[in-house]
Amino acid sequence: MNILLERTRDSIRLTFSICVTGYSFLISIPQQSNAQWVSTGGPGNGIIHALAAKDSNIFAANNSKGVFISTNNGTNWTAVDSGLPLNTMVQSFAVKDSCIFAGTYGQGIFLSTNNGTSWTSADSGLTYPYVNCFAVNGSGIIFAGTQGGISISSNNGTTWTPADSGLKWTFILCLAANGGNVFAGTDTSGVLLSTNNGKNWSSANSGLPAKTRVTSIVVSGNDIFAGTNSGVYLSANNGTGWTAINNGLTNLSVLALVATGSNIFVSTRGGVFLSVDSGTSWTAKNYGITDTVTSFAVRGSYILAGTNGDGVFRSANNGTSWIMINNGFNNTTASSFAVIGNNIFAGTIRDGVFLSNDNGTSWHPINSGLPGGSDVLSFAVNHNGDLFAGTSLSGHNGGSVFLSTNNGSSWSAANSGLPTDTWFYSLAINDSGTIFAGAGSGGVFRSVDNGKSWISVNSGLPSDMAVQCLAISDSNIFAGGNGIFMSSNNGNSWTALNTGIPANTGVQCLAVSNSNIFAGTGTGSLANHTGSVYRSTDNGTSWTALNTGLPTNHLLNFMRLAVTSAGDVFAGSGGGNPYNGIFLLANDGRSGWTSVTTGSTTFDVWSLAVIGSNVFAGLNVGGVWRRPLSEMISSSNSEPLRRPLSQTHFKILAPASLRTPATIVFSIPQLEKVTFIVFDMFGHKIASIANRDFQPGSHHVTWDTRNIATGIYTLHMQVGSSSYAKTVPIVR
Repeated sequence: MNILLERTRDSIRLTFSICVTGYSFLISIPQQSNAQWVSTGGPGNGIIHALAAKDSNIFAANNSKGVFISTNNGTNWTAVDSGLPLNTMVQSFAVKDSCIFAGTYGQGIFLSTNNGTSWTSADSGLTYPYVNCFAVNGSGIIFAGTQGGISISSNNGTTWTPADSGLKWTFILCLAANGGNVFAGTDTSGVLLSTNNGKNWSSANSGLPAKTRVTSIVVSGNDIFAGTNSGVYLSANNGTGWTAINNGLTNLSVLALVATGSNIFVSTRGGVFLSVDSGTSWTAKNYGITDTVTSFAVRGSYILAGTNGDGVFRSANNGTSWIMINNGFNNTTASSFAVIGNNIFAGTIRDGVFLSNDNGTSWHPINSGLPGGSDVLSFAVNHNGDLFAGTSLSGHNGGSVFLSTNNGSSWSAANSGLPTDTWFYSLAINDSGTIFAGAGSGGVFRSVDNGKSWISVNSGLPSDMAVQCLAISDSNIFAGGNGIFMSSNNGNSWTALNTGIPANTGVQCLAVSNSNIFAGTGTGSLANHTGSVYRSTDNGTSWTALNTGLPTNHLLNFMRLAVTSAGDVFAGSGGGNPYNGIFLLANDGRSGWTSVTTGSTTFDVWSLAVIGSNVFAGLNVGGVWRRPLSEMISSSNSEPLRRPLSQTHFKILAPASLRTPATIVFSIPQLEKVTFIVFDMFGHKIASIANRDFQPGSHHVTWDTRNIATGIYTLHMQVGSSSYAKTVPIVR
């Protein structure tokens, strides 16, 4: 016996080489150290509605994901949303002494006195719960601008009173205080001014165009700057008159302003600009920024910019260059994956599609053409590299199928003939390019023209079946929902194939591995019935539960399956159960399931994919995580000892030049499933032979070569997890 001790990056591998007469074995046993799953830090850059600096902390309002804090100038972010309602959309911040106020869309005002660790409602008396902005004047009075006027608080948010004499139901977009004066920017009424703590308001629009939309107001010394839908205006006399200052701006639709020292930054729909001369001239400062900037904050020498989808950027050199700083914005729910070349696509809930071209190190939103708030539930890629996305629209019972022909740079609807009042949970494309879409109601739809048009193909399916998953195996299509159904005629008709699966079981995912078909189920409508993984080795005719090694007495909900090229299966369970996680079925199932998330964060799995040498997992409100296959799968793990097959056990008896069937003779040392697959010189599969269990000994099967054209073919023999091949010339 020879023993080899090999140290790898995260494990010690102990290898035994044993020789016994007639047999040869290699057993490689990985000894895990601290290897585990690693968060990619995204996707989840998100729409940043507001930024605020308080002492050494920076706060960011990330779309409907609540509040995040950074204690290191934006290098890392942590969610601080305890006490905030689920899916709260924070739109504005105010800082006063030890208090930070968060204004929300529809849920009023929340207060934290411990740097965001916890939040409490602080909107007693507030007349309108849609809070767009805040300001604090020299007397310490807090002003809250809403979509229906202004309210004030003189007791740190304990109570609020209306301060809208003359402006009730006015849509307030921004507020700024300059000593005892408070300026309010409105949707259509320009600038309003109060000099008496909000008791009265008067128009301050001299020099502004009529019905100006004022999106941002900042004070710098004695100067007041107003960003509008027609550029930037300056008042040097406390709002008595305004002057346009747009020299150098290439776009006049202003979204945000910030002052730092004598410098003024403005964000427009044409980019970010800097003025160092009180607005006399502007210079573009966009290097590194990849999206429209919607908010600013200043923290020491850093300028931070929140964007409309790409998260936060930071400049340490007065805007000369910007870097993306989104590590920690990973509370997006990643619901689907796709791969084209080196590009990894992640579909999310509410945030559309993200792209990574560096193996998940960074993610960028690619949603041009997709509706805002899209849930991307499924992907499919055809032979041309066209990417299809099945969607729903968050908060609405509607979705569609979209197509991108340029790696997600832009999307267009591909939905002619599809219903508009349902979700599209699943997509699949067969070898001929036919696309199948599984809908939340309405069953299966088919397109034969690359998504230009669709028809319903539901003969044999239950009425209005929700098709949760689709899979293609050779010429057969499998659909999962309330049970499993198969079509062998391109969807024209379907047959139920549920032998071995309990009635009313919800089938949520399907995967094909060689001659095996796997189905992951949820609890369905069966009370206290946990989900399972089932396997069929006879093309769906019958199914066997594979539950050895799975947690017992817990309601698992298997939402995704992924298989490796070697046939190892990963199953992800999700749905809020603390026993959820990712489980591995290796060695053709002989050893049962093994948890590969023990000791990790709680894994509520919504998507799963084997990509290159890694497994990627999308978590519910947890972003994307990654782990190398080599940390989870060894070369033999618990594989039974096998006698090796030599090429002499696999030979073809009939001459290849004859128009007669050929006989394949082979020998195996133990009970095995054997499949022969024939590929042409382009790698296209043209035939499958046998695909069944054989007893130990010699056997023969027939290969009908009569209709095969002259050429070079490869005959693969799959025996358990091993594969052997011969090159076969056919001459006519």
